[in-house]
Amino acid sequence: MDRCSDTCVRNLNLELCSTTGFANGTITALDIPSGVCTSKAGCQPTEQCSKANPTRYAKCVSTTGLDNIFEGGVCVNKCDLPSTISNLDKLNAGTCFMDSDCKAGETCQETSHTCAFWTCNPSNGATASQPCSGFCIASDPPALVSAQLSSNGRQILLTFDQEVMVSSTSPSDVLASDTVAKLGKNSQVLSTAAASQLAIDMDLAGTTIQLDQAVAIRSQAKIFGRLSNVVVAAGSKNLQAPTGVAVAPVPKIQGPGAIGAACAGNGNSVTFDASGTPPSAGRAISTWQWSSPNSELGPLLASQATKPAITLSAADAQQLPAGTYTLQLTATNWLDVNGTTTFSFRKEAEQLPRVSLVGGSRQTFLLALGKTVQTSIDLSSVCTGKRVTYLWRETSGLQLPGFPSTAPNLQLQRLPPGVRAGDALTFEFTATLAGAGNVSTVVTLTAEASPVEASLQGPRGDVLESRRLVFSAARSRDPDDSSNRTPFSFTWACTATSDGQAAAPCFTDPAKTPDMSSDTLTVEPIWLPAGDCTYTFSVTAAKGDRSDTATAAVRVLAEAAPTGTISRVCTQSGCPKLHSPTKELRLGFVLDDTSLLPSTTFAWSSPDIDLTTLGVPINQQTLVIPDTASGKPVLPDGATLTVRLLATANNKNATASISVPIARRPACTATSGSCLTVAPASGHIQNTSFVATVSNFVADGALTYRFGAKLDSGSEVTFRSASEPQYTIKEWVLPVGQHIIVSCAQDEVTKVEVCETAPVEVLQAAVTTETYSNIQKSCEAAQNASSIADATSCAYQTASASEAAQPTQAGSSSLSAGQVPALADDSTAQQAAALRLTAVQGLAGLATESTDYAALLTMTSSVQAILLTDPQLSAEMAANAFSVAAVTARVLSDIRPSEVTPAQYNAVADVLARAGPGLPAGNSSALSRTYEAVSDLQKFLLDRLFDGAQQSAGTGSLRAGAGLFSAATLGSNVNIQLGSDTNAAVTLLAPLASRLTGDETLQLRLAYQQDAALLLSGNFSSSAAVPSSRRRLLAMPAISGASSTTVVSGWFNLTSTLNSSQLAGSNAVNVTLPLNGSYVVGKATMCLRLDGTSQWLSSGVALGSIASVNGTTLATCTLSNLDSQAVLVAQYAVGQEGGPGGNGPANITVRVTQLQFTVRLPGYTPANFTDAAQAQYIAALKQAAGVNTRVEITDVRPGSAIVDASMQFLVAGGNSAPATAFQTALESNLGSVLPPGEWPGASLQGTVDSSEVQLSLQESELSQVEASEDEDNQTALIVGLAVGLGGSAVLLAGLGYWLWRTRRRGARTSVVHGYEEPAEGMA
Repeated sequence: MDRCSDTCVRNLNLELCSTTGFANGTITALDIPSGVCTSKAGCQPTEQCSKANPTRYAKCVSTTGLDNIFEGGVCVNKCDLPSTISNLDKLNAGTCFMDSDCKAGETCQETSHTCAFWTCNPSNGATASQPCSGFCIASDPPALVSAQLSSNGRQILLTFDQEVMVSSTSPSDVLASDTVAKLGKNSQVLSTAAASQLAIDMDLAGTTIQLDQAVAIRSQAKIFGRLSNVVVAAGSKNLQAPTGVAVAPVPKIQGPGAIGAACAGNGNSVTFDASGTPPSAGRAISTWQWSSPNSELGPLLASQATKPAITLSAADAQQLPAGTYTLQLTATNWLDVNGTTTFSFRKEAEQLPRVSLVGGSRQTFLLALGKTVQTSIDLSSVCTGKRVTYLWRETSGLQLPGFPSTAPNLQLQRLPPGVRAGDALTFEFTATLAGAGNVSTVVTLTAEASPVEASLQGPRGDVLESRRLVFSAARSRDPDDSSNRTPFSFTWACTATSDGQAAAPCFTDPAKTPDMSSDTLTVEPIWLPAGDCTYTFSVTAAKGDRSDTATAAVRVLAEAAPTGTISRVCTQSGCPKLHSPTKELRLGFVLDDTSLLPSTTFAWSSPDIDLTTLGVPINQQTLVIPDTASGKPVLPDGATLTVRLLATANNKNATASISVPIARRPACTATSGSCLTVAPASGHIQNTSFVATVSNFVADGALTYRFGAKLDSGSEVTFRSASEPQYTIKEWVLPVGQHIIVSCAQDEVTKVEVCETAPVEVLQAAVTTETYSNIQKSCEAAQNASSIADATSCAYQTASASEAAQPTQAGSSSLSAGQVPALADDSTAQQAAALRLTAVQGLAGLATESTDYAALLTMTSSVQAILLTDPQLSAEMAANAFSVAAVTARVLSDIRPSEVTPAQYNAVADVLARAGPGLPAGNSSALSRTYEAVSDLQKFLLDRLFDGAQQSAGTGSLRAGAGLFSAATLGSNVNIQLGSDTNAAVTLLAPLASRLTGDETLQLRLAYQQDAALLLSGNFSSSAAVPSSRRRLLAMPAISGASSTTVVSGWFNLTSTLNSSQLAGSNAVNVTLPLNGSYVVGKATMCLRLDGTSQWLSSGVALGSIASVNGTTLATCTLSNLDSQAVLVAQYAVGQEGGPGGNGPANITVRVTQLQFTVRLPGYTPANFTDAAQAQYIAALKQAAGVNTRVEITDVRPGSAIVDASMQFLVAGGNSAPATAFQTALESNLGSVLPPGEWPGASLQGTVDSSEVQLSLQESELSQVEASEDEDNQTALIVGLAVGLGGSAVLLAGLGYWLWRTRRRGARTSVVHGYEEPAEGMA
C-alpha cells in the first residue's frame, strides 16, 4: 500500500508507522540494535545507561498503526558519566591537603566540616572518600565584587570573591535599607548555579533601582562563606549594565491599514496606538518617539510625538492626499535600550472599512495555547446598508485546518499540525466593504515552544529505613507534546548533607545504586542509611534545549513513625507547575501506614508565612491556605512556598514537607498608584462615553485585558477581553446609577490576573423614540461589520435603554421568572421589543462562528442584561438567546479555561434558565437542548473540581452543579446545596463510600429547576403507582382514576459515574426539594423519579419527610440510584370510587374537548390580578361557553397580565361543537367572550390549542347537547386532569405547575413519535 505523503500526515496531526522516517528525523523501525541500552539492566554492574546524547528508535505497533518511540543510550562506566564527574567536582570543591592546593591569598585550614576527598574507581564503578586536611580558606571575609543587571532586566547578579551561601531570601536580611527601599516588597535573594554568585530576583511592582546606583550589603548579612562559614563583609557596588545585548523593547502599533472616504461628513478621528507594547526589561516603556518621512504627517505629529498613541482628527484624515504613509516609532526602556518599528497605511478616495489588528501584524504565540488575533473596526466606516466581509487565507503552505476563514478574527487552534517552534506562519487578511473597496494586510505569527515542566512524585520528608522509595518523573509535562511522542530524557542526581559534614554522594556502591536514566528511580530498603542526613534527589527532564528540574528531599528513620507524603490537591486537569497566588492552595497528607490515622495528630507550619494568622485549621490531615486573609494577599508572589507537617503517633514524630512554586501576579508600576483611568467620571446616559485606559502593568508573560463593571444592582458584567489596553464604554451601555469600572490584567501563560477599579456615575435621561432609533442603527452597523465587540456594546445599550424606561422594576441580577420587569404600555414598547430582538439576533449569528470563549462569555453577559429587561420573551427571542448561551457552554466544556469567574458562568446558566422554556422547536426538543447545554456546563464545572469539592452555576430558576468524591471524602454524609438561596440540596449517604473501588471517584452532575414546566412538557411513559391503591400512572405523571394531580416542586436531576449494579440494595442519596405554593398540607404526597429509559417510576424512590425550615416547606426523597434520575414531588386526590373501600356514586368515563389559550389583560399585573379578579375572569369565560365547563388558570405572567387558561367542555356524547364555537369567538371576536367594558384592551396571544381528554366524572356534570354528524369520536389516551385546588388557583412561574396530558390530533402524534432522546446528563 502506498504511504501517505509526509505533508498530508503532518497536516492530519498523524505519525504513522514508517520505515524511512519519523517526523523530521530518520528512524529505523527495527528492534533495539546491539550495543544500545534503554536502562541500567542492559549494562554491566559497573555501568549506567547514559542518554546524554540519545538516539531515538521506533518500533511499529501493528494494533495502533503508530510508532512506539523510545530513546536508546550507551553503557558508560559510572566514573565516566558526566553527572558523576560534575558531582565529584562539586563535592571536592575547595578541599585541600596542603597550602599549595589553594589559590593565592588562601590557606588550607580545618573547619567545622569534616573534609573528605571523593574519587571514583573505574574497575568497579564505586565512589569512595579519603580524609583530607581541610578547605582552602581566604584570610578575609567574603566580599562583594560586582552587582550587575541580567540581560532581561529582572535580576541583579551579586558576585563575591569566595563561594557563598545565603540563609534567608528576604532582601532586608541581606541588603542595606537604602537598597531594600529601591526593590519591590516581593523581591527575593536566591542562590544560583555559580557557587560565588547570588541573584536578587526583583519584584515587578515597586522596584525603582536604576543603573549606577549603589547595591549595598548590610552588616551582619545572612550570607556566609560556604567553606569558612564567615559572615560576608559589608560593602557596596554600583549597579552595572548587562553584559552583551540587553533586552530591547518590541513596539507594537495598532491602527487601520487604510483610510477611505467617509460615509457621511468627516467620519471619526483615526488613532494609531502603541500602548499595547509589552513591558521591557521588567518595566513599562520609559519614552516614546514618533516620526514620519511623509511631510504631510509631520505637523500632525508634532504635539503628540512623545505619547504612546497619536490621533489624526477626522478632518485631517480626510484631507490627506491619496497615497501610502509611514509612521516610525521608537520605544525606549529604563536601561536606555530602544526598539524601533514602522507602520504603513494608505489613503484612498473610495470608501473602505477602517479595520485594525489588535496587537499588530507581527505577533508570537505559544504552540500549546494557539492564537486568536482580534480585529477592531470603526463603525463610522461601515456605511449604511453595506456589509463588511472578511477573509483569512493561510499563505505559509501548511494547509492548516480552518482556513480559509470568513470570521472577523483569526482563530489558530492549539498545537496546529505540522507547526514547530520557530516557524513563522503567514496569513493574508482582507476586509471588504460591499459595493466599495477592500483592505488587505499580511499577518505573521511566529510559533514559540512552551516551557517543559519536570514533575517529581514520591516521598518528601521523613521515611522509614525499611521502606522502598519510588520517585517518578513520568508525569513531567511538555505542553507542546502532551502524549510525549517525542520522549523526555531524564537525568537524576542525589546528594547527602548533614550538619558538620560536607556534602557526599547518596550512592557509593554500584550494586546499591538505582537506575539514574529512566523516568522512575527506585531505592531499595537499607540503601540509604538512617541518621541525620538529608538526601536530596533531583531530576532534570529535557527535550532538546528545553529542560526543567524538580527536587525532593528525605530523611531516613530507623524506627517506626507516622511517616507519609504531602501532595497538592488539584482539579482533574492536574496541578500546574506554578500555583496561582490568587487561588487557595490545598494540601493533603497521606500516611504510609493508614492504621495509625486514629492515633495521629497533625501540626502544619511554614517558614515563609505564619499559618496561625490565617484563621484556618492547622491540626488536620488537610490544609487549605487561602489566597487572601484580612484583605491582604497570603501567598508569596513569585516565590517558592515551603510547608511542613509534624505528624505524631505513639510518641513518635515524623516530618513531611512540600515546596510549591507560586506564580507572579501582573503588577501595576504606575507612580500614581493606579494603572486604570476612566474619563469622564460622570455623565448623562444619552451622551457620555466613558474611556477606560490601562497602562503600566508588567508581567512575566504577555498581557491580555478584561474590561467590565460592577453595577449598583449587584450584578457583574464583562464588556471585552483583548490584548488592547483601552475600551470605550459607549453612551447607553451603562445603566443609570453609580457603578465600578473593573479592568483586569492577565498573564497569558499563568492566567493570573490583577484587577483595578474606578467609580463612575451615570446620570438619568429620558428614553425617546430617537434613543431606540440611534441604538438600532448602531446594532445594524455592528451586525454589518460582524464585530463582536460592537454587537456586545449594542446589546448593553439596548438593555440600559429598556431599563431606563422601566426604572421601578429593572436592575435585578438574576433571571428568575418573577424578576422580569413589566412592560409599560407606551408608544416605545414595540420599538424596544424590536431592538432587543435585533441585538440578540446579531449576537446569536456571531456566536455560532466563534470558539473564543472570552468573547462568548461577554456576549452571554450582554444577552443576560437584555433578558433582565424583557417582560415577555417571544419564541424568537428565546431561541436566539438560548443559542448564545448554549454555544458558550459547549466551548467552555471543550476548552475548560480555569480563569472564568463565577459571575461569567452564572450568566450562562441564567440565560439558559430564562430562554429554555420559551424555545419554539417543540417541547421535547426544548427539554433535550436545555439538558445538552446544562451537561456542557457540568463538564466545565467538573474539570474545576478537586476531590471532595462541589460547585454550581446559576442564580435564577436553573442551577447546574457538579461534585467529585473519592471513598475518603464520602466517609460521612455529604451535603451538596445548589445555591445557598434555593434550599434545594442532595445528601450523599455514607454507604456510597463502600461502593467505590480502588482509586475510583464519584463524578456527580446535578441540575435543579424550580419550575417543573419544561420537564413535564416532554413525553414520557410511566410505570409509577400510587402507594395506597396501586393504580398506575399511565401518563406523565398523572394518576389514573385521580380527580387531580399536582406537581408541587421543581425537579432535581442527578447523573453519576456509578451504575445501578454498584448501588443495588442501598440508599444512595437524599434529595431535598422546596415545595411551592400549590402544596396542600395533609394531601396525599409522593416522590416520583424519571429514569434513563424515559419512564416515570415510583419504585426506587421514597418520600422521607416533609418539614418547614425557616419558613420554607421542604420534602426529602430518598433514591437508591444515581444513574440518570430526575426527581419531583407530586400530590394527588382520588375520586369517591378510587379510594380504598370507597362507596360513592359510580363515575363514568367520557371524552371531552379541552381548549388552552392565553390572553393579555393590559389593566392588570400579576400582583393585582387577585383571587377576586380571577374569579370574575373565570365567570366570564363560563358564561360565554353556554355549557358546563371546568376552567383553570394555569399561569399568570408579567407583561401587564399574561393569563394562561384551560377549559374542559363537559358535554355528553363527545360533542365538540360548543368548544368549536367558543374557539371561533376567542379568535375572531374576543369582545363577545370578554366584554371591553369589563376587560378593556384584552387580546388573544398566539393561537388556541384544542385537544381531547378523557375524564372520570359524575354523569350529572355533563351538558346534553346534540352531537354534530362529523364529530370525531376517537378514544383518547387516559390522562390526569388538572383541577387541583379549584378554579381560582394561580400558579406563578417558577412556583408550580398543574399538570394534565393530552394527545393532540394530527401534529401532536408526530411530536410523540419524534421525541428526541435526552442528551447526556438528562434523566
